[in-house]
Amino acid sequence: MNGSISELMIGRSGSPFGTLSYAYSRRGLVAMGFTDRPDGLHLATYGVKITSDKDSDQVQTALLEYFSGRFTALDELELDLPNTNFYDTCRRKLRDVKAGTTISYSGLATLAGRPNAYRSAATACSSNPVALVVPCHRVLPSSGNVGKYGFGTEVKAGLLKLEGAHFID
Repeated sequence: MNGSISELMIGRSGSPFGTLSYAYSRRGLVAMGFTDRPDGLHLATYGVKITSDKDSDQVQTALLEYFSGRFTALDELELDLPNTNFYDTCRRKLRDVKAGTTISYSGLATLAGRPNAYRSAATACSSNPVALVVPCHRVLPSSGNVGKYGFGTEVKAGLLKLEGAHFID
């Protein structure tokens, strides 16, 4: 996070893959995931209070546009995430991986400046707090198959198909 967060707001949106819940501060998104329960976003780690349950018009619009095929809509959303370690660098670099393309964990590690750190790149993806906006679903194992995804391989495969990405089914 860029500075301290004292309060978060919670929002929810429908998607072809179920409910997306998200948390945001005044500065941007803090968390997002395919869950209808905000406690599934692991917000307790922030040590802040949830001040309202209010959808963000900007997030709602971006999600609607994304699921309608304008995949760059998510690029316009600001994030309020830390920028202190290799995991954070991986997540920032992931936003450069465009819809319809995929990258390996080794490729992500290389983009983040540590070519041999593919296991750390995988950990950065598995602990990504802002699913979809930080597109960890675009990272595939070197085998080219879908691999794992915190919200289920069906969701990951569905997102990749929606974006027109190629992978081994």
